[in-house]
Amino acid sequence: MRIYFTDFWNGFNPEKHNIGLAIRQVFPNAEYISEPIDVDVCVFSVFGNNHTDIDARCKISYQGEPGDSYFDSADLAVGFDFSTNPKIFRCPIWKLGLYENHNYDIGLIRKFTKKRPIQLYNYTNTIPIGAMYSNPSGLRYEVIPLLVQNGLCASYGRFCRSHIPTIDEKEAIVKEHPFHLSFENGKREGYVSEKLKDALLGDSIPFYWGDSRGANDDFNPNAFFDLSCFNMGDGEKACAMIYNIINRPNICQDMQSAPVFKTLPEMDTLFDAIRNVVTGYDI
Repeated sequence: MRIYFTDFWNGFNPEKHNIGLAIRQVFPNAEYISEPIDVDVCVFSVFGNNHTDIDARCKISYQGEPGDSYFDSADLAVGFDFSTNPKIFRCPIWKLGLYENHNYDIGLIRKFTKKRPIQLYNYTNTIPIGAMYSNPSGLRYEVIPLLVQNGLCASYGRFCRSHIPTIDEKEAIVKEHPFHLSFENGKREGYVSEKLKDALLGDSIPFYWGDSRGANDDFNPNAFFDLSCFNMGDGEKACAMIYNIINRPNICQDMQSAPVFKTLPEMDTLFDAIRNVVTGYDI
């Protein structure tokens, strides 16, 4: 089977990144080709429209980030959208990242997704909240400076500092603070990035802003504080709520010990969807 990937971000390598690794789990002997010649399956994303010129027996779209959707031109659309359309499959980017980071080993995932209760405020860093953003947009543009000015937040990245943390540094930063700001770039129904997952698995308590439905479906709502009711212009109100929360250790202690997920996230249904749509085209 010959699979061609197109319209992905610069540097995308299907042998190392999310949707390519997921498809490899289903078809381990598939050939990932670099030229669109005799294509069996074309997998495309939202960073171009080259897929429209590809002649393939089957097309799969992957939308990990908000952008134009190509549901109509794909036989299977993998993304974050909630839909009753049977060809649209919801698998948010955080889930693919979780499995990618743990080599698709369900045993490791089960081990690392259990919330490990630790003593709240038992940290070397006295600043309670951490935040990492290179793009100071949305509500966080109001919230982070206010928290930083009051000594409640350490902001990493271009928001307050020139250095953007690496993946390893991000993991260390999350563990330095008992709380973490997990604000999405914007609200779109179903869109939940890795921000909430990274904070929860780092044993911090997240303050989340984004799509409430997606976050509460994907994660245990008892494990994070949802600030999605606030909008632009509500920065001071959001900060007042945050300040009130971090000064109530009993509530925070219960949240700290809550499991990350209501049920363990699985990938079998995605694998089945990929297998069914590809083999349905008699490849």
